[in-house]
Amino acid sequence: KILEREPEALLEARPGLPKELERIVGRCLEKAPAKRYQDTSQLVRELKGLRRAEASASPAAHELPGTRRVFPLSRRSWLAAAALAVTLGALGLWRWTTPREPRLVADETLSVAVLPLRNLSEDPEESVYLAEGIAQAVTTKLTQAGLQVAPWESVRRADAGLPLKQLAEELGVGAVLVGTFQLDDDRIRTTFSLVEAASGFQAWAEEFDQPFEDLFAMQHQIALKAAEILKGRLTPKEQETLAAPASDNVDAYDFYLQGAYLLQAEDQESTEVALQYFQRALEIDPELVEAHIGVGAAHAMRYFNSWSGVEEFMVAEASFLAALRLDPASMRARRGLMHIEVQRGRSEEVLIHAREARRAGRPNDIESLLAEAEGYSMGGLPELSQPIFQRILELDPLNEGAAWWLVLGAAWTGEYEAAVQAGEAYFSKFGDDLLAHTYVGVSQYALGRLDQADNHYQKSMAELQHQTSFAASLFRGHLQQERGRQEEALSTWKAGLEAVRSRQEVETDSPQLALLAAALETRLYGAPSREPLREVLDQGSLNYWEAPFLAAALAKQGDWQRSVEILHQTLDGGTIPPLWRAQLRGLGLDPNAPELAEFRRAFEAKRLGLRERFGPRDPLERVPAR
Repeated sequence: KILEREPEALLEARPGLPKELERIVGRCLEKAPAKRYQDTSQLVRELKGLRRAEASASPAAHELPGTRRVFPLSRRSWLAAAALAVTLGALGLWRWTTPREPRLVADETLSVAVLPLRNLSEDPEESVYLAEGIAQAVTTKLTQAGLQVAPWESVRRADAGLPLKQLAEELGVGAVLVGTFQLDDDRIRTTFSLVEAASGFQAWAEEFDQPFEDLFAMQHQIALKAAEILKGRLTPKEQETLAAPASDNVDAYDFYLQGAYLLQAEDQESTEVALQYFQRALEIDPELVEAHIGVGAAHAMRYFNSWSGVEEFMVAEASFLAALRLDPASMRARRGLMHIEVQRGRSEEVLIHAREARRAGRPNDIESLLAEAEGYSMGGLPELSQPIFQRILELDPLNEGAAWWLVLGAAWTGEYEAAVQAGEAYFSKFGDDLLAHTYVGVSQYALGRLDQADNHYQKSMAELQHQTSFAASLFRGHLQQERGRQEEALSTWKAGLEAVRSRQEVETDSPQLALLAAALETRLYGAPSREPLREVLDQGSLNYWEAPFLAAALAKQGDWQRSVEILHQTLDGGTIPPLWRAQLRGLGLDPNAPELAEFRRAFEAKRLGLRERFGPRDPLERVPAR
């Protein structure tokens, strides 16, 4: 019939429907493709025009408090909607379902991912930050309501072009929330549909049309509807959590969203502008937690990328602390503080944060699991972190952070084959990473695979601008020396040292860079004099990263006494250096050497004491099987 016959007129089949709807449906069913709508936006515009005309004639039939349905709720209009759904389904444009009371899509609560919204605005680039912000806010609210939700970072990383079922499998979820976004002057229009991945069943679909100033109410309504479908009846506490707005001022929140979107670019110019947006948000609403975290993250990025000096840490720390005071449950603020404490060499403080994350977090909550596991890794107990990172990847297969830490943790604990396998999995899914390449290289070297090790070192040194690359130059030079290529080794160490000194021109007071420079000087010229390093070594706040490099370099020169002295000083200063074994291995040294016997005993005693105080008896004691 589609090929050979004309369909009967819509009004003959269903008298009483709008004449304009008959024309629209008729155009969808034209035999000649050129006579049909050439793109979805044409059809959308005409449907919206029809809806506005109908609403003007009888607004009560179309409007519900806070929402606008596409079709009125009379039985006759339901049939019209069904007819249009068949037409649009044949065209592959959209799926509508009949409105229904909230119901569970499965007998048990499903995990869900909130996909990026399709932006239908006239100028999508101008409003992309707002479209992302709404999806991310709904993600956060559903997580706070106790649902298992794929983190936004993982969802953004997924291939949006995949079929929904395959995309859900990649994200490890049972349902997806999909929708559209449109900014029209000062109004926001969104549609959301909840689809069960396995069956393709669309459990709920609704349109929300509200002024920009009602953004928080819109986010609340979307999250509430989705939570009710997925979870059933919500507790009063969960309802209260969903109703709480992110800010007392929508303009402050808008500034924050623009900053958060810009910060994702990770370049200097975008970071500087993002920082201005976060600061403007805090001028309007000083209690906006996420803006405090944004300020902390921007200042930390300025330090780590050598755009500014070590004073950035002071500002970052104050911002993360402010966020944590306002919201003690904020795992992002806690994770930010842990990275600050690591740079200051305070392993015990890092482990305190890990313990608090374990106490405050819910079972299978990705953010709290990440905070706990990262704390164990950086605090000197990486063996406790590995099973937690593995569980995170079971819950969230696209979690890049967990995959990255699996590589480092395995190398630090001497599980070199596991580190190589974790590295291969990481690179195939997420691409290159300088630090991961460094420690996969160390692991390959420890396993006797010198060609593979050299390949990873070269990748880590692709940009000699980062501390990671400086470390890789130390290891690669040793590998070249071991192969009898002394001139190449000296050239590699010299290039690394020149890069470190160039960065020291920006960070004039960085003890970490001073230690790396001393390690490279040791390999080039022999053990450095004590005086240039006295101030650095006497600070008593060496972090877990750089001090072992110098200790390893001194040991390689045969100066075991000073090597052990630095390791002991690091330990006595409050740092548990989990990677010291890997650093020694990278320079061809045996961590079980007799010269290190006393340090090994002190290291294990300190580590086990901290594990008893801060670690769970079972790293997965609060992470039930999926």
